[in-house]
Amino acid sequence: MAKINRRMTVLVGGSLCMALFFGAAFVAPATAQSLDKKVIKIGVAAALKQPFGQASVRGAEMAADEINKAGGVLGANIELVVADTEATAPKATEAIERLYYRDKVDAIVGAYSSEEATAFQEESAKLKLNMLFHGTTHILDDKYKGDSTKYKYYWNYITSDLHYTDYVRDYQLGVLVDALKKQLGLSKINVGDLTDAAL
Repeated sequence: MAKINRRMTVLVGGSLCMALFFGAAFVAPATAQSLDKKVIKIGVAAALKQPFGQASVRGAEMAADEINKAGGVLGANIELVVADTEATAPKATEAIERLYYRDKVDAIVGAYSSEEATAFQEESAKLKLNMLFHGTTHILDDKYKGDSTKYKYYWNYITSDLHYTDYVRDYQLGVLVDALKKQLGLSKINVGDLTDAAL
């Protein structure tokens, strides 16, 4: 289990490192040599009782530490503020609003499940606050395409579930099926692919 959690932390940490850097860059004017502020507050909204949420927080901490040790963003250090989404849309909405209104964060990263991602998209439009997250679906992408002005504050850094399903079917399952055919001496194997597309 430790290996899985470590791997998840590294994977999520790599994504959140990118997200934290760009999240911090959202508040930094492109032409500025330094920021007026010394701290950029980044909210991390994650399901704290779930392994994927814990990995998100550890990954964000690793990323913030790495960025701060390298000099921060335009001279400002990143400070993380964590809130629990409990992996549901209502709790994610509460967490986001608490981070925004009470903690005065400059941007928010996080989310993993489709429910959380839905809340992130709607809250980013409502609060006009940049949010970077994963766990999105094609439905969120379609909403953005339908009203890109309203949803311009939401940033998704993972492929939609439709593209991911295509990848799984065409590449991962293709390799698996070919290996099984060879190993078992079968000419045809039927495989079912289940993916989370729930909102």
